Amino acid sequence: MMRFELDLSPPSSERIYISALTIGISYFIGGLLPLLPYFFTETTMQGLIWSCVFTGVVLLVFGMLKSLIVSTGRGWRVHVRSGLWTFVVGGIAAGAAFGMVRVLDVQE
Repeated sequence: MMRFELDLSPPSSERIYISALTIGISYFIGGLLPLLPYFFTETTMQGLIWSCVFTGVVLLVFGMLKSLIVSTGRGWRVHVRSGLWTFVVGGIAAGAAFGMVRVLDVQE
């Protein structure tokens, strides 16, 4: 498919381990960031609140940095809009995941 449909050459077999390591480290860091506040708070509710705030800030910054890298030479409003959009999409995804856990939670 890569060669015939997308006109791409097959990936080099030398890059397999580098790609796997990059993806693995990214998932680890991406999963660890929302958990960090729980290590430094006394209750789980405080951890949840700080985790939401911290994750929201990270999503805003990530969206703005992504926009800065991809679309250079544009005004600051484009970068802020990109950050807000990443924040909204990430918030909807987190809210949907939280809602599904609440719906599927079975009390015994």
